[in-house]
Amino acid sequence: MSADEVHQTGLDEVERIRGRMHEVMKEVGFEGTLEEFMQHLKDDPQFYLDKKDDFMALYNNTCKEIDQLMPKYFKTLPKMEYVIKEMPPEMAETAPGAFYNAGSLEGRPGIFYINTLGFEKKPTYDCPALCLHEAVPGHHHQGSLGIEQTNLPAFRRYVEDRHYYEVPSRFALYGAYMEGWGLYSEFLGEEMKVYKTPYDLFGRFSAEIFRACRCVVDTGMHVKGWTRQQAVDYITNNAGLPDREIQSEVDRYITWPGQACSYKIGEIKIKELRKKAETELGDKFDLKEFHDAVLLESAVPMSILEKLVDQYINSHK
Repeated sequence: MSADEVHQTGLDEVERIRGRMHEVMKEVGFEGTLEEFMQHLKDDPQFYLDKKDDFMALYNNTCKEIDQLMPKYFKTLPKMEYVIKEMPPEMAETAPGAFYNAGSLEGRPGIFYINTLGFEKKPTYDCPALCLHEAVPGHHHQGSLGIEQTNLPAFRRYVEDRHYYEVPSRFALYGAYMEGWGLYSEFLGEEMKVYKTPYDLFGRFSAEIFRACRCVVDTGMHVKGWTRQQAVDYITNNAGLPDREIQSEVDRYITWPGQACSYKIGEIKIKELRKKAETELGDKFDLKEFHDAVLLESAVPMSILEKLVDQYINSHK
């Protein structure tokens, strides 16, 4: 894809997701603009917790509920376990709301880190999408399955143990695959009925529109001559994130061109491949088998993923 195509994809996705946000507003009976609804959610105390222990318990309980749903949607489940921990204070100031560290076959579990800095201002409806993306069926599920494929060489399995800054001196990380899968997992959460309230669903759309905004502002700054402030304003007007987080994110895009676009572009490709398999296989399509086809070769470039899905389709016709 060209930078212009990525930019337009972002604009189109922002418009589509805003439409779904308006559906939530209608469902809960809110009358006003989307911006007014976002402000209403920020001001409503029912969506915020006063105790850090309650905040962490929310994430633990949500992940446990998702764990129970996994066998219905996935044929192969990783043996590796994961734990949920509070992010170390020295990392919290500049870190995102959550992130995942891979486990190992030697017994180290995967770790889903939660950033509790300013938890009093972090809405509870953001929790389901974060758990789906970072833990299961997102990064923990995907990364652990890759590590456990002992038929693959080590450099193919231990992708998560390498660092972004080592590229291109080491084998590249396949961001569109890994982050695209994380965002696809948030999408799959609707099918899994993880989002129990309209507000939970709005939290998902808030996370998704943020990823779409990244495609717009990254290409805007690096190709179309946008200023830093234009990027900040665009995210502020469409994603409704805290200003501190927006400032940090825009600095990330300035120093790391293209990476932030991988989430949405990868997710779109995975959804396209699923639709292709559903269309060509009809009644023979099996979602669990499709997920195996996507995951059991570990992280790969999207061009290779397309070939893997084609093999799955041809073998099931």
